[in-house]
Amino acid sequence: MSNINNTYGNYISAAGSVLSDDSQNMAERIKSLEKEIAELKAESRKMQQQLEETRRQSKVVSDGFETLRKCIVIARRIMDGDKVPKVDHRYLAENEPELYEKAILMKRSRENPEKHKKLSPDDKKVDDLADNRVDNNEINEVFCDMRV
Repeated sequence: MSNINNTYGNYISAAGSVLSDDSQNMAERIKSLEKEIAELKAESRKMQQQLEETRRQSKVVSDGFETLRKCIVIARRIMDGDKVPKVDHRYLAENEPELYEKAILMKRSRENPEKHKKLSPDDKKVDDLADNRVDNNEINEVFCDMRV
C-alpha cells in the first residue's frame, strides 16, 4: 500500500509540476501578449498622428490649389476684357501678384464685356458693400446708352 501511495504521490507531484510548468508558461505567454498589445497600441497611436498630419497637409495643398484655380479664372476674365469685381482684382493681386500684372498688361478691350459675379471667397463683409457701389464710369455708360 505504501507502494501505491508512493506511486500515487509521484503522479500527483508530476501532475503538479506539469500544471506548475503550464501555468508558468501561460503567465509568460500572457506577459508576452500584453507587451505585444502595448506595442501595437503605441504603433496605432503613431499611425493615427501621421494620418492627422497627412490630412492637415492635404488640406493646405488643396486650399492652395483652389486659390490658384480661382486666381487663374479671375486672370482669364481680366485678360478677356470682362468686368471683374474689384474684390477679385484685389484677391488676384494679393495671392498671385505676377499673374495679376500679366493679366492687366494683356487685357483686351471689348465692346460688350461680360459682367461677372465675385469669385473670391467672402473674407470681409465690407468688401461686399464696396463692390455693390456703382462707379462713375458705369453711370456715364448708362447715360450715354440712354441718349443714343
